[in-house]
Amino acid sequence: MKLNIKVEGKNFSVEIADPNANPMIVNVEGTEFSVYSDNAPRAAVAAPVTTPAAAPAPVKPVAAGADVIKAPIPGVIQEVNVTAGQTVKKGDVLFVLEAMKMKNNITAMRAGTIASVNVSKGDTVTHGQVLLSFAD
Repeated sequence: MKLNIKVEGKNFSVEIADPNANPMIVNVEGTEFSVYSDNAPRAAVAAPVTTPAAAPAPVKPVAAGADVIKAPIPGVIQEVNVTAGQTVKKGDVLFVLEAMKMKNNITAMRAGTIASVNVSKGDTVTHGQVLLSFAD
């Protein structure tokens, strides 16, 4: 299934290999994510819920030319699995980002040492916000 989605004024090309799979493999602009569905029973009629929007996490400066991981979509950080100074392998799950009631694993695109982690559990992030930077 291919979709064109607009989030905060920016268009995204999204492809879902099998919408019935759990996790679904979702490709957003060339980056793959494992998206887990919460299959909890839903009420037949649901009233809209109004909650105040949380403020985005403050943006920490990143050195020019640093290799970084950015938020692929806006959402809330549910898990932070790394700390500064930690060594990671390509494919390690660095963060779990919840967006539209789906949990998205943010993985390392390469092996390396983490220079800084710029977000904490519970932070609201925007699309393109730097989540961490690599030291090497």
